[in-house]
Amino acid sequence: MIGNIYLEKIKGYLTEGWGGRLLASYCTSLVDNIIFDLLPRGEKDLPFAVFATGSYGRTELCPFSDIDIMFFSADMRNTDSATGLLYGLWDRGLQVSHSFRTPRGCIKEAFSDLHTRTSMLEARFICGNPELERIYREEVLQKLRGKKKREYISSKLREIRERRRKQGRSPFLLQPDVKESCGGLRDIQSALWLTSVLFKYDGFQGLKGLMREDDYQKYLRAYDFMLKLRFVIHVLSRRKNDRLLFELQEETADMLGIRGSKKFSAVERMMRYYFIRAGAVSVFSDAIYRRCGAMVTRRRMSFGVSKINDNFSISKKKIIAASDEIFRKNPVRIMEAFYVQAKTGYELSDHLLDTIKRNIIYINAFSRKKREMVDYFFSILRSGRVGPCLRSMHATGVLDKFIPEFGALRHLLVNSYYHEYPVDEHSLMCIEKLETIERSNDKTFRHLSDMFMDIHRKDLLYLALLLHDIGKAKGRYHEREGYKGIKNVADRLMLDVESRVFLESLVKNHILMSEVAFKHDVESPDVQASFAEKIVTVERLKAIYLMTYADMSSVSDSFWTRWRASILQMLYVKTRDYLRGARVSRDELIQDLVKRYQHINEVKEFIDNMPDYYFISSPQEKIRRESILYKRAVDEGFAINIEGREDGTTEITLVLKDRAGVFSGIVSVFAVRKLNIIEARLFTSEDGFAVDRIKISNWNELWWEGMDELIESDMRDVLIEGRKYYFGNKSRRNRGIESFIEVDNEKLPDQTVIEIMAPDREGLLYEVAEVFSKSGVNITSGRIYTEQDTANDVFYINYIKKRLDGELLYNLLGELWQSIKYQKDI
Repeated sequence: MIGNIYLEKIKGYLTEGWGGRLLASYCTSLVDNIIFDLLPRGEKDLPFAVFATGSYGRTELCPFSDIDIMFFSADMRNTDSATGLLYGLWDRGLQVSHSFRTPRGCIKEAFSDLHTRTSMLEARFICGNPELERIYREEVLQKLRGKKKREYISSKLREIRERRRKQGRSPFLLQPDVKESCGGLRDIQSALWLTSVLFKYDGFQGLKGLMREDDYQKYLRAYDFMLKLRFVIHVLSRRKNDRLLFELQEETADMLGIRGSKKFSAVERMMRYYFIRAGAVSVFSDAIYRRCGAMVTRRRMSFGVSKINDNFSISKKKIIAASDEIFRKNPVRIMEAFYVQAKTGYELSDHLLDTIKRNIIYINAFSRKKREMVDYFFSILRSGRVGPCLRSMHATGVLDKFIPEFGALRHLLVNSYYHEYPVDEHSLMCIEKLETIERSNDKTFRHLSDMFMDIHRKDLLYLALLLHDIGKAKGRYHEREGYKGIKNVADRLMLDVESRVFLESLVKNHILMSEVAFKHDVESPDVQASFAEKIVTVERLKAIYLMTYADMSSVSDSFWTRWRASILQMLYVKTRDYLRGARVSRDELIQDLVKRYQHINEVKEFIDNMPDYYFISSPQEKIRRESILYKRAVDEGFAINIEGREDGTTEITLVLKDRAGVFSGIVSVFAVRKLNIIEARLFTSEDGFAVDRIKISNWNELWWEGMDELIESDMRDVLIEGRKYYFGNKSRRNRGIESFIEVDNEKLPDQTVIEIMAPDREGLLYEVAEVFSKSGVNITSGRIYTEQDTANDVFYINYIKKRLDGELLYNLLGELWQSIKYQKDI
């Protein structure tokens, strides 16, 4: 690594505007020159030659790249001769990895290990005995390129598939690894390795014969940009790091000389540059992979042509056009090409894709309204291969021209630390997620699969997913803007009134279910009624549920959790029952409970004291169990129950005499024990007892024998004996999250809803709960969630059973703001 020695000089060259290849060449020459200085004179007499391998051999050396060298000699007894050079490099502060090989050893190791063979393919002679360099080039390298080609190509293609499986198959990531992600440097390197063996090409010049000149230049520019970007990340991180993390992006854009515009920030412009180049690398590399794979495939291929219709045929398992002119004469044929792809399952040939790209200018305001083109588009949406076809249409620019509102989302970033993809990629992934559900045999998703089968117009559901985020091109409140934009699309697609209403409703309300589920009390009858009134029908509810699943599961690989799934399922069931009229009054519930447990006087006493909303949100068996806890609390002053749930969480129920500070005391115990609260449901009886249900997400991860007793002891100490836990001001690094507090004083007649988002830190929830306690307000319910160092909590509060207003609300918000505002690390 040379970054520790030359970092400031490299940083200076970056700010001067040096390109990636020039910077890499400079860093490589620094190490070359040190080796030249250390070697004794008279190279012809040396018993070895020095070769650079890895990124050093490719002349791609970055500030904190590994430095790999290979000593090549005719005899292993000459290893001592190289020791002086190694000590000299280490004395200069360079961390060098080395190997010592003979011609026979090179061949043996290369054919037994894929990575060793790859490193030798790109070995670059630095200095030493020139005769040994000739032997390596003529004897070793020729064999590495000439023998076992099929085995090498097949293994390398498997390696590429495995890398993409781990790193993600999309080149459009908001925090990409510029080396390993799809569309990164490793894809370029893999293309060069494959062509080195298959065609005996050396470097980029050999690729000219595999692509058009303009494509070659794009590939070269993308390579230069990726290299430069990797340099910047190394310089800013001051270590080996290839991931463009959110916290690095602002400084990265500045070092690259990218400035903001009226429409986009510097970071947004930089990421768009990245997406364009990563997309180009992915497309061109994939074309090379396919060509190399086809040339080593053993199975016989039919070279006949199978005609589909007058315009298209199948040749070599690819769709080809009867003529390149058909698209200029009639742009409808462009949409027909993708319809053929959807119908047959075959991909369009590379030549056909290029031809379509050159002809998309003929898709305009006139042609996109043609009934035939619209019909082909809806046939694609009904085909069962919606995702691959729409992705291919987007890659060629056809989808953007046909629906310009979607084209405005290309490479668009969202200011969210949950999202891993730009908006257009996210929308396409939503469709692919839903198609996966349609074909899934996984029991976990059986209820979603059944729901999907019940949807009458699946094509409109796919269209709604494609368009659900078009409002984001306009800014905040995207669901409202999307609802406006969808009307123009519906006009062009000539939808009837019923179809328009269904589509517009889905787009307008696509975030409603997640907002209600995770920011409101789904067990509240008022919340259920309000949500049901907006959804109107059970079929629309199912469609919204499916959209919510597809939307959330496409945010990132980890965003869809069992807990989130259980909350959404609960909301779905309760809303479905509401819409079907399956509502039971409080009196009916009480009568049924007393009938079932008529010999348990505690149940009757408990029922008489609990508020109405408790019965709406509590299953009968839970009411019975909590009545027993209530009786214990009346007799002993405190009761607790710890119970595992099917969704993997743990619910802890506490019953005790209510007073100010009970909730903050509960929170303090969980915070000290590192237990993560994700939901709180709080009730207060008429005779002054608190019944608090707390859900913990990580109980099973931290559990040990004796933990239940420890938590009960802690709770008694804090809630009964008055013990206090204190938290230092430990802040986590702010990853760009801006704190905010949002108040809803209109939704419910007797409660105020407060949503808080802030960088998480130890003791934050305790401090918030203390503010509520000291203000004298009552927390009736809460939804607490923490993810990626961000706290997002929603509280239902009231004061003397009324919602807050005036001076009390103003002062409370001021105190809350003081408790959550971010304090920079000292």
